[in-house]
Amino acid sequence: MTHRSLLLFTKSPQAEALAKRLPFAESCALFQQFLQAWVRRAEAVGATVRVLCPEDSLAALGHLLPGVSLRAQQGDSFAQRLQHAFAQSFAEGAGTVLLVGGDTAPPNAAALAEAFAHLEQEAPASVLGPSLDGGVFLIGANHLPSALLANIPWHTPEVGIALRRNAAVLGLHVLSLLPRPDVDCRADLAAYCQELAQLNPSSRSPRSNRRRLLPVRAPPRLS
Repeated sequence: MTHRSLLLFTKSPQAEALAKRLPFAESCALFQQFLQAWVRRAEAVGATVRVLCPEDSLAALGHLLPGVSLRAQQGDSFAQRLQHAFAQSFAEGAGTVLLVGGDTAPPNAAALAEAFAHLEQEAPASVLGPSLDGGVFLIGANHLPSALLANIPWHTPEVGIALRRNAAVLGLHVLSLLPRPDVDCRADLAAYCQELAQLNPSSRSPRSNRRRLLPVRAPPRLS
């Protein structure tokens, strides 16, 4: 089996909450759980975890995720920082890489195992995890994906379409995971609450969860 690497490309929960203008304490708790859950999922599928973040998030993330490798993101633009993250991981011996965002709850371990297995069995290959807003929460590759990431309108609803178009032109074997909500605003948080209710039918209804969580409540713990 090739070396599996999961790159958690994120800000600190505090910086994420401020950037998205969500209720501070509650959204910080939510983003903390997302990050901790990504680490647990990665460990469950035998992947090495590295957190890549802005320099001003290093201290907070080091406190939140003790023992996890942390590095500052490198590059002037978002695109350059993504390219550098992949290039560094492959240069250090990774055979398969999943790069994920910290504002989305991870899929279950079986989905991540499927993603890594696809990259280990197909060449050249990619994995895309679509977000409900048209972006992606995950990009996977078994080679340096410079051409895949070229000319992408990052931070727009066209990201997913552009990535799939590039993958088709390059002839990549693409595995698409099930779409997941990311959390950019209160409406996104409501969608997340609805997913939790579906996963746990004995909990409150999505409507009552929405009322309970959106104003000023801490989110339930991710398993």
